[in-house]
Amino acid sequence: MKITPVKGTSDYLPEEVLVRDYLQNTILETYRSSGFERITTPIIEDIENLDKSDGGENLNLIFKIMKRGEKLDEAIASGDEKELADMGLRYDLTLPLTRYYANNRAKLPMPFKVIQTDKVYRAERPQKGRMREFVQCDIDIIGSSSYTAEVELIRTTAKALLNIGFDNFKIRVNDRRLLKAIIMSAGFAEADCDSVCISLDKLDKIDASGVAAELCEKGFDAAMVDKLMAAIAVTPFTLDSAEEICGSIDAIANLRKIIDLANAASGGRYGVEYDMTLVR
Repeated sequence: MKITPVKGTSDYLPEEVLVRDYLQNTILETYRSSGFERITTPIIEDIENLDKSDGGENLNLIFKIMKRGEKLDEAIASGDEKELADMGLRYDLTLPLTRYYANNRAKLPMPFKVIQTDKVYRAERPQKGRMREFVQCDIDIIGSSSYTAEVELIRTTAKALLNIGFDNFKIRVNDRRLLKAIIMSAGFAEADCDSVCISLDKLDKIDASGVAAELCEKGFDAAMVDKLMAAIAVTPFTLDSAEEICGSIDAIANLRKIIDLANAASGGRYGVEYDMTLVR
């Protein structure tokens, strides 16, 4: 019998569980005191939903569950590997929330302030900081397009961090619409923005030269890549910098309001700032 856990997973000793429970309970109680409600969803989802979701490269990391019995025999006979699995383990909490809300919206309040704290699974090569099983914690407000909902999410998250014991931290924010506008200003087509964002999301892992090389490997024009990387290299890249590139678009005005309101509410205990390289 192998007594060590599978690579990319962990056993936790009683004292470690106490710490984890304390942190999770503190976070949950903070969120609940702000009017958020917790839901749970199955760890297993339909493979069709997982494959068609907006998961980026995470779609390559799905733990797939093979069909059984006659269905598996038929899938093998078809010769199509994609037919072998009909379910998979969730790799984040976004797809389950989307499915959950679509299935239960008639029973839920509007707007719906939701908490999720659950395990997720990714079939990746285990390494430092990269686990196959880990806990994600999300809060979302569904049914409100107002920028004040974003401010509430920031304030509530900051309150949880303060209650845990953190102080003088920075919360970085971005707007996907603004990031797409900056990417397109370099000459990329709108249809290519998601692929570019997947590469930009690796800036903290492979640095700017690595991102540029990956974009070129994807077949993008070198001049467009150079233009985008030159914009990213501007220090500091502020909302004023973004406005010089994109003009006065709604996403910039929206971010200004969010940052100003969130900073005003911080009491000087934390800061909220724009980061154009933030993809998520």
